[in-house]
Amino acid sequence: MTSRLSRGALRAGLAATLLAVGPALAQTAPAVDPAAQEPYGWPWLVRALDRLKPSTDTRLPETSSEAVARLEAMIGDGRAGAAVTEIDNRLRQREASGISGVDARLLFLKGRALAAGNRLDEAAAVYQRMTTDFPELPEPWNNLAAIHAARGQLDRAAEALRMALLTNPRYGAAQANLADVYLMLAERAYGDAARLGEPQAAGMATRTRELLKGISP
Repeated sequence: MTSRLSRGALRAGLAATLLAVGPALAQTAPAVDPAAQEPYGWPWLVRALDRLKPSTDTRLPETSSEAVARLEAMIGDGRAGAAVTEIDNRLRQREASGISGVDARLLFLKGRALAAGNRLDEAAAVYQRMTTDFPELPEPWNNLAAIHAARGQLDRAAEALRMALLTNPRYGAAQANLADVYLMLAERAYGDAARLGEPQAAGMATRTRELLKGISP
């Protein structure tokens, strides 16, 4: 799935990825409390972005459609922990069988399940690994950006989205999400300027915030 999710889906989305906090990951920064986020904030975006699945042919054997659908249903039903356990078992079985390489779809599902369980550090590590193991896929960068943004690390989010677009310049979801990040950066900068006494900055911050809130579904 390479098309961008609707804004409505994105908003509904990050309130829970952080599926459960929504999801997202943490390295040193504390997990974000979704209740503290602005209505336009990244909690709605993270979960929606986290639903994106790699569609690029990685030339590796894929998990059966039935298994993938079932695991996705488990995550959606709130059984993220059980999904992680099964995915780990499948990955170990694959390794023990002597099959080379990692199944991209399983690994991506693991990242989503970890995020849904609010295990953000681990989810981020999965997405980061995918950027190396599957450099042809822009989606891991996209999801990593959502995690950074959910923590307020907007500069890192923008960099990750630029990497997604470097990987695939036609990846519309990342391009649109990058535009959102730039708006958030603008709102933050205007707020900082207002606190420093810049006369018109407060009004610009308000207008930028309203623009973000008014992004149509």
